Amino acid sequence: MKRLKYLLLVLLCMPFVAGAVTGSSGMDYNACRAFADIGQLIKGSYEYKYCYRAMCSTTGKWNLGNMVSSSGYRCVNGNPTPYTKFTSDGCTSFSGSCKANSGSYCTKVQLIDCDKNPDGSAYNAPTQPTPTQGGPKPTATAKTNTTSTTTTSRKPGSRKTIIPLTTKETTTEATRPSVSTEPVKSGNLNINYITINGTDIKYRNGYDYYNIQLPYGVRDVDIIVDTEDEKTITYIEGAYDMPDEDTTIKVKVIAEDGSEKVITIDVTRYSGESKDCTIANIALTDYELPNFDKNNYNYMLKVNRKTKSLYMEIIPSDPLHATVEVLGNNNLQNNSVVTINVKSESGALCTYNINVKKSSGLWIPVLITVIVLAVLIVAGVFIYRYIKRSKDMYKYE
Repeated sequence: MKRLKYLLLVLLCMPFVAGAVTGSSGMDYNACRAFADIGQLIKGSYEYKYCYRAMCSTTGKWNLGNMVSSSGYRCVNGNPTPYTKFTSDGCTSFSGSCKANSGSYCTKVQLIDCDKNPDGSAYNAPTQPTPTQGGPKPTATAKTNTTSTTTTSRKPGSRKTIIPLTTKETTTEATRPSVSTEPVKSGNLNINYITINGTDIKYRNGYDYYNIQLPYGVRDVDIIVDTEDEKTITYIEGAYDMPDEDTTIKVKVIAEDGSEKVITIDVTRYSGESKDCTIANIALTDYELPNFDKNNYNYMLKVNRKTKSLYMEIIPSDPLHATVEVLGNNNLQNNSVVTINVKSESGALCTYNINVKKSSGLWIPVLITVIVLAVLIVAGVFIYRYIKRSKDMYKYE
């Protein structure tokens, strides 16, 4: 009889065990993204699923990059900071040391409870203040409000997210002044870095056009976008199942307030090893390189006489394969030359030279000399007049 009870208990628990969402590791990109949630609207509690790219850096340490923004969800009740807790982590094995240039994908599951605060207490939505009795009555005005509801749908295994907007009109008889308690939404679209197949393309905010070169036959690339604001959402189109010809990848970043920007990455195909050793852009922090052209290898740059080195981001035309070396960028003097060597995948070398011209400091001693001469002249005039006046006084006596 006891065995029968245990058996019934196990059978009752089996559906719950089988239905639990768990994270895993060692999967490919398509399976990982198909597992992940994107832009989920949550009512009550929900097990939110994440996809991570585990990359081993050149220093031999694992680096986890979230393929979908960690704050892609929204609470229906407006709770900006709901209670969260990771219930399953399939990425725990990707920690500590690793073999350089290796990588994989893993998933995590996080419980999101919109009815609770971060400390686990019950969340109470803020209420609008009501006018006190005897005070001035608000003016009633008829108004028609239009509210938008965002829904998210994604086909299993699909890499595209469709977010249709539906509108619903509601009419209210009167409105009264209210104080908004909704927090200001962030419009931060800044990006820390973008990596393609583990290579940092030296992304710089404000420069949203890039070019990469891929050999024929490469159909997929892994792109990781790390943003300053964790509430932004990133969408990548065209990075998988690419045609075996020149194509374009689009990286769209959407901020919490709905503002967005698009980074365009043109893909150029080549056969064999890439021979491109040119530079797509040189971005200087304190100066601007005049009339930059990747086919022009010599430049002159005027800098302040106190400048000791140039702070710059160098973006090769082929960031996935080309290597960059900078020489002569320390203790800059007038007529110093900063040399940038770019070596292509095939071994071709391009050398760019920046001739540094420092602003002259001669005007300072010249100005001092002029001031001293002026003082001497004025003093001489006064002395001459004084001596002359003294002589005239003695003649009179």
